[in-house]
Amino acid sequence: MRLINTRTLRLREFTGRVPPYAILSHTWGKREVSLSEFRRLGSINDSKSLAKIRSACQQAFMDGLEYVWVDTCCIDKSSTAELSETINSMFEYYRRAQVCYALLEDVPSPDPDDAHNPAGCFWKSRWFTRGWTLQELIAPYHVHFFNQSWSKIGEKKGLTKLLESITGVDESVLSGGSLQHISVGRRMSWASNRRTTRPEDVAYSLLGIFDINMPMLYGEGMKAFIRLQEEILRQSDDQSLLAWRCTEPAFCSAPARGLLASSPRDFANFRSRLVDHGPKKGSLIQGDDIVPFQEFHEAENLVEMTNRGIRITSVVHDLQPQRPFESLALGLNCCTGDPGTSVVGIYLERHSGDRYVRARPCIRAGCESRQDTGKWV
Repeated sequence: MRLINTRTLRLREFTGRVPPYAILSHTWGKREVSLSEFRRLGSINDSKSLAKIRSACQQAFMDGLEYVWVDTCCIDKSSTAELSETINSMFEYYRRAQVCYALLEDVPSPDPDDAHNPAGCFWKSRWFTRGWTLQELIAPYHVHFFNQSWSKIGEKKGLTKLLESITGVDESVLSGGSLQHISVGRRMSWASNRRTTRPEDVAYSLLGIFDINMPMLYGEGMKAFIRLQEEILRQSDDQSLLAWRCTEPAFCSAPARGLLASSPRDFANFRSRLVDHGPKKGSLIQGDDIVPFQEFHEAENLVEMTNRGIRITSVVHDLQPQRPFESLALGLNCCTGDPGTSVVGIYLERHSGDRYVRARPCIRAGCESRQDTGKWV
C-alpha cells in the first residue's frame, strides 16, 4: 500500500503491516494529480488538484496521523495488475482507515445548520451522487465532512438519520452495523441514483458492499454489472437480487428482459426516499421490505450458472394452463410484508425450449401465503 507522509508529502510503500492512516474521499475533477506527477511535486502547475491533497495531509497531521491515502496519486494506474488489486481492496482500504475525510467541494457554507436544510448545499452535493463515494461513506467507521474551505460540517456518527434521508443507506449500517443483515436488493438500491464516469465502475464500485472479488475488464461496459450479479448469485442464496422492478419507461415497454437487472436503477423500488412535496413533506418513505426466506426451497442447489443462462430450482405456477408452461410465475426465495409470509415472484415467458425470459418487468408476481403457492397474482 502506498501512503503519503503528512509532514514531508513524500510517498512510501508498505507491504505487510500498514501504519495508521487517514483517507480522502472526494469527487474527481477534470484534472487530478497522478502518481507520476506527485512524485515530481515541483512540476505540478494545477494548484487546485494539489491543494486538497495538501489540506488532507494537514488535517491528518493535526489529528495525529502520520500518513494519508488518496486515490488519485497513491495508485499506479498504468499498471493493470495494481489497479485491479486496488479496486478489489478499496472497501478494505476505507474500512481500515482511522478516519475518512469527505471533502464536499461544492459546499461553500461553513454553517453546520445547512446540513439539515433539504434545500441547502449539503443535500445537493455532487458527493452524494457519485458511485465510488457510496462505499466511502459506508466502509469507514469515522467519516468527517468538510466543505470547500476545509471547514468541518459534521461527522457521520452524528448525522446518521440525515444521511439515511439523503442516501437511502440504512441508519443501522451508517452506525457500524453489518451489511450482511441487509438484503442484496436493498443494498443495490443505495446505488440506484448514483453515476460513474465509466460504465464498468457501476459494478466495480459495489464490489466491497457485496464482498465480491472479480477481475477488471475495462471496455466491457455494463457487462461488468451482469458479471457482478452472477458472482452474487454464486455466493449468496438471497434471491432479492432478482426481485427488481423496472421503472424506466423505455425498458418497461420492452416485451421481455433478461433475468438480471441492467443497472442499479432497477432496484429503486427497494430504496427509502424522502417526500419533498405535499402534506407529508419531509417524511421518510420506506422502500420495498423484501427479505430472504429460510429453507423455502427443498433443493440444495437453488441457482446454477450455465453456458445457457441461469438455472433455478423453484416453485412455479402455470399462468395459462391452456398453453402449458408458456407463461409462468416463478417463486423466489424471499418474502415481503408483515409478518413476512408473502412469497415474492417474477413473471417468465418461454423463449425457446426450456429457456425463459423475464416478462412484465415493471411488476412482480406475489402469493399471499407461503403455504398456498398455487394462488399467484
